[in-house]
Amino acid sequence: MTEVALIRKVVRRTGLRPQDVEKSVMATIGIIMEDPNFPLNMIGNIYDTTGSQVFNSYSDFKSWLNHSQPLLDNKKPIEVLKQKNGKEKVENVLLRLIHGVLS
Repeated sequence: MTEVALIRKVVRRTGLRPQDVEKSVMATIGIIMEDPNFPLNMIGNIYDTTGSQVFNSYSDFKSWLNHSQPLLDNKKPIEVLKQKNGKEKVENVLLRLIHGVLS
């Protein structure tokens, strides 16, 4: 299946805008190319449990993952997720954002 066909299929099934699906697909491809062993299902699980409470869309969440965060010592959450206990650290930051605890 080509990338375009995959994007069309996801758009039909989810109702998301094509440009949002394309950004998500390209971000996922970037993650896989950087680290083929990265557990991508972890990102979806984090979004489902806490990320969706902070961000309006999965695309916004994926963008956040790729930007340095002060609450993670200015590291990108996607990099922290690769560390031991990284999932817990990222989820903790999301919970702090949900509850307005920024320091």
